[in-house]
Amino acid sequence: APGPVVMAWEPYNEARLQQLQREGRTVLVDFTAKWCVNCIVNYNVAINTEETGRLVRELDAVPMLADWTDHDEAIQAKLQELDSNSIPVLAIFPGSDPSNPIILRDLVSQGEVLTALRQAGPSIAPATASVAARESDDRNR
Repeated sequence: APGPVVMAWEPYNEARLQQLQREGRTVLVDFTAKWCVNCIVNYNVAINTEETGRLVRELDAVPMLADWTDHDEAIQAKLQELDSNSIPVLAIFPGSDPSNPIILRDLVSQGEVLTALRQAGPSIAPATASVAARESDDRNR
């Protein structure tokens, strides 16, 4: 049985992921499936844990669960985009640099997940995102 839910997981949805990225949010996507033993181990020991939950809240990140149990085609397409043809895959999209996700494959430790989240860094406010864009526009004029 799954342990207590320590994070408000959202189901994976590409449109929602892109919306969060436009808002400057750091997003953690856990690709998992009921038939994937290593995925369940990762979820229980390294991902859906108090430590990870605390850091996700601290970074104002959004956790998404991509459940590939029924071989959903949208999830398969996303995995291919991330150069993965198997799971477990944990992809962390930094709020400040969403086009460069940090990708952890196979079995992961609690420490590896926390390190990757810290590397991704906090969500940036939408205002900050647009100010940063404006400032670089000004510099490039």
